[in-house]
Amino acid sequence: MESQVVEYIRNAQRGDHLAFNKLVSLYDARISRLIVSLVENQKDAEDLYQEVFIKVWKKIGTYKFKSEFYSWLYRLTVNTSLNYLKQLRKYSWEDLESAIPLQIDGPQPFAQGSNLQLVRILQSLPHRQRTVAVMYYLENNKISLISKITKITEGTIKKYLFRIRETIRMELTANG
Repeated sequence: MESQVVEYIRNAQRGDHLAFNKLVSLYDARISRLIVSLVENQKDAEDLYQEVFIKVWKKIGTYKFKSEFYSWLYRLTVNTSLNYLKQLRKYSWEDLESAIPLQIDGPQPFAQGSNLQLVRILQSLPHRQRTVAVMYYLENNKISLISKITKITEGTIKKYLFRIRETIRMELTANG
């Protein structure tokens, strides 16, 4: 972990708001994209974004430097988003396309197809597979990090990625 990040964390743990703001700015865009890709619409994502960083502020004292800070933050974000979805029992992504454009320049299989096709394919995935797809293909996280964050075994993640690739291939071929 970078020494600057460690310094921000330690200072934030002592109640330094400026250090916390600098820490937030380092992870701001990535956490925003993650939340938007997990929930239904931009407004909900904005509310969850605030909720996530309020939780981070309240819980930063519990961070013990045993893992990467980003892993800890990512896990907190995913849990907060999933709890929100469970509460509302909403699992559709109808507004995702208008909420944020997907970056298609990532690894295969997302280098093919239009944003709209890929959004529809993501909508059709079971929730855990969708989370893995977002973390791997859109956020470019390694399988080991995804496993740590989601507490899903690496073998299961690889199985999900295989199924996701097959679903995408079949959908793009069928709608080709």
